[in-house]
Amino acid sequence: MNAKSSWKFKTGMFLLLVNVPFGYGGAAIAAAIGLSTGRIALWGRIALGIYILSWIMFGLGLLLVGKEGYQYSKDIFRKLIR
Repeated sequence: MNAKSSWKFKTGMFLLLVNVPFGYGGAAIAAAIGLSTGRIALWGRIALGIYILSWIMFGLGLLLVGKEGYQYSKDIFRKLIR
């Protein structure tokens, strides 16, 4: 069985590739909502929670794909942002 076709690898790659836009984007959106509504403390906590959740996603993804999969995800991410 090819390692790149396993559910663990696919799930891990998804988590690694999605965690950055989820973390930064979600935190930025939550912070913007907090600023626009005047409920900065609440939305600041939500932004922090989203950011922390993105690190959990990163850790789980890294556990699932390993060192070689992490390098592969970095290569894919570099191609996506070019």
